[in-house]
Amino acid sequence: MRKALASSAILLIAAASILVPSMAAFAIPPCLTACVVTFTPGAQTTWAVPANASDVSVVVAGGAGGNNTYANAPGGAGGHVTVDIGTTYNGQTLHVLVGAAGQPVTTSSPGGGGEGSYVSSTSGFVVIAGGGGGTGALSTPVGTLPGGAGGYATASADGEDGPIVNTYDISGFGAVGATPGTATTQPGLSSYGGTGGVASVALDGTITPGVGGNAAPMLGFPIAQGGGGYAGGGGGSAETGGPNSAGAGGGGGGSGFLAAGLTASATAPNTGGGSITFTYSLAPTITAPPSGVVAGDATTTTVDSLPASTAFTVVVTGSSTVIGSGTVNANGDPVTLPITLPAGTSAGAHTLSLIVAGSTVAVSPAFTVAALTLAATGVTVPWWVPSGAGAVVVLGVLLLWWGSRQRQRRRHRAID
Repeated sequence: MRKALASSAILLIAAASILVPSMAAFAIPPCLTACVVTFTPGAQTTWAVPANASDVSVVVAGGAGGNNTYANAPGGAGGHVTVDIGTTYNGQTLHVLVGAAGQPVTTSSPGGGGEGSYVSSTSGFVVIAGGGGGTGALSTPVGTLPGGAGGYATASADGEDGPIVNTYDISGFGAVGATPGTATTQPGLSSYGGTGGVASVALDGTITPGVGGNAAPMLGFPIAQGGGGYAGGGGGSAETGGPNSAGAGGGGGGSGFLAAGLTASATAPNTGGGSITFTYSLAPTITAPPSGVVAGDATTTTVDSLPASTAFTVVVTGSSTVIGSGTVNANGDPVTLPITLPAGTSAGAHTLSLIVAGSTVAVSPAFTVAALTLAATGVTVPWWVPSGAGAVVVLGVLLLWWGSRQRQRRRHRAID
């Protein structure tokens, strides 16, 4: 009965091991290639660039100007720029501020300016995409005065002016570089929009955005605001006493910016809210032990370029025996790991494999495992022949066995 119960228990355990996979089977490998980090409009935040990252690029999009839904007209487009930043900022913490789209309009009143989107370091701004100016309106006759596009909606970093429609020069001017846009200089208008602000970076990398110029009132409604950016676009102005129409000008676009040495690989207009997306890759490495190491010897290997807090194991390639394991610290620093080559490792060329979540992510350069030798004679012996302290232990066991055999023989002779 006991044997039957024991057999049943063994079968149940075996079945459980088949039906229930180990937790390692569910481990999710860390991202190593074309990893993506995306930020959307909200509070200013930060991103720590991995110290060992490669192929780092960023796409920065500024917010579009507010739509005029009454006249079914969009605001000025935000900028959208793609930049390869390489390894310049590896190991640094970048500040990120993503601009929102301008407030949409639900009547004939004009709309708000789109906000610029910013990436900065402690050295200053890295990339900025300008926000689009808000859409203005003509009330007599009904029509629209679109806002100007933000910097990098085209190949230019400068914001575009709000366009002139029906000879009405009442829209704001776009920002040019670090110079903010202003309201139109057309004389005799009812009210004038404001001048944009200029963005700045604190010593710790914190961003103060360059806002669009304020909107002036027309018949109690605000006029279209300029777009934000490196410098903000000018706000729209108003004309209520013209002989043929009344109107509120569109806002000028905010300007963009690239740090020295950076170039745009692509630009495009952005509609809607802004965004910032980083893409990067990691290339883990594992070093080989020194050639000439002997099976059973303790040595070290160094693991590098894994994501922070990643757990890993090390095996001799082709073997499933784990010879070392560890976890990368929160900074992603290299890990030097003590390992011991299995006693059964054959002499000749071998490599080490770095395993993460059950997958091989790196293989070391080849190293040579030397055949075990007797130092005193230079005689080469197989790996299974003990040496050093192991030989002493084996010799002691043999002596104990031999002594036991001799005692048994003496007892038999005494009995005979």
